[in-house]
Amino acid sequence: MQPLVAEKEGNPDQGLFTAAALEKRNPNYITIYSLDYRVPSETVRRYYGDLLTAKFPYAIVFDADIPRAPKWIYPRTIDHLRGRITILQRKN
Repeated sequence: MQPLVAEKEGNPDQGLFTAAALEKRNPNYITIYSLDYRVPSETVRRYYGDLLTAKFPYAIVFDADIPRAPKWIYPRTIDHLRGRITILQRKN
C-alpha cells in the first residue's frame, strides 16, 4: 500500500514540517494520526516527535488508540482504521 500512496501523493513538502512553518500557520489544534509519523522522511518524523514531546508550544489534550472494529462489521478486514489519534492544543 505504501508504494502506491507515495506514487499518488508524492513526497511531503519538507518546508511544512518546521517550527517556523508551524508558527506561521499558528493553529489552535493539531491532530496527528499515528501513520503520519511513520514515514521515510527524517524531517517529518522529527517534527512529529517534537510535537509529541512538547518541544513546540502545544500540549496533548487527547491521546488514544482507535478501538478495533466490531466482528459483525463489513468488510471484516479494515486495515486503514487502526492506529492512534493524538490531539494537541496551543498553550497560549
